[in-house]
Amino acid sequence: MEVVVTAKIILNKLDISGKLIAFDYDKKAASTLPKILLINDNFSNMKNYLKNMNISSVDGFLCDLGLSSLQIDNKDYGLSYRFDSLLDMQINKNARISAKEIINNYSFQELADIFYYYGEERRAKRIARKICEQRRKEEINPNKQLANTVVSCFPRKNINRRRWHTKIREKN
Repeated sequence: MEVVVTAKIILNKLDISGKLIAFDYDKKAASTLPKILLINDNFSNMKNYLKNMNISSVDGFLCDLGLSSLQIDNKDYGLSYRFDSLLDMQINKNARISAKEIINNYSFQELADIFYYYGEERRAKRIARKICEQRRKEEINPNKQLANTVVSCFPRKNINRRRWHTKIREKN
């Protein structure tokens, strides 16, 4: 979505023969702007697209590499624990695996590694263990259920000091 806003600025700088090729993983991103080719895919596939379009050289690319507040605020993505939405957490709905599948099927060690190496979480093993315990009782699905499971791994004083999920704890 935000790639299109940035694209307008770039389009104003292009000469008459210029064309902007933009990648946005979000399928909801769309462009009605002239001279822009918006590709709804991961920019890591850029080489294949260029080859298929017979493009041998470019001046630059615009790739959407992050999240926008519009995506976080949209409950359909399942990115925020503010909404009681399905545990999805993916921008591209055609992605191979959802957060629900990962949380409910990955091994203890795989979960711990994800939390430790990607989330830099010191309590990664504790969180992974709690998730494994919880999912033995029932499938973890709403994102608030996952958030509450994670929050239960932290001492109450740390949750308040870090302002971690205080709204979730108050609502339950």
